[in-house]
Amino acid sequence: MQNPFEPINTRLTNLEALSLETLQLLRGHKATSPSTIEPDEPLTPDEVAKLFKTSKVTIWSWEKKGLLKGYHLGNKKYYLRSESMAALTKKGGEL
Repeated sequence: MQNPFEPINTRLTNLEALSLETLQLLRGHKATSPSTIEPDEPLTPDEVAKLFKTSKVTIWSWEKKGLLKGYHLGNKKYYLRSESMAALTKKGGEL
């Protein structure tokens, strides 16, 4: 007997793959633009942690406290570079 959720799982997998492909295309397009850093570039929690030289746990803690705003694309979490940098400067360099 076929799993009744198999068609849903297949569609979700396809949507996630399409979302990731779109994100990669957008990042590739930004890399070829004259500006080297896009202010609204989506960053993963790992990338934000490296940017701030801290851990992912700290990034999630800052989000929980309302210092950073996270966005979901499927089951992936992203932060906008401009909002992350604004949060850092708003707090005087210390979150």
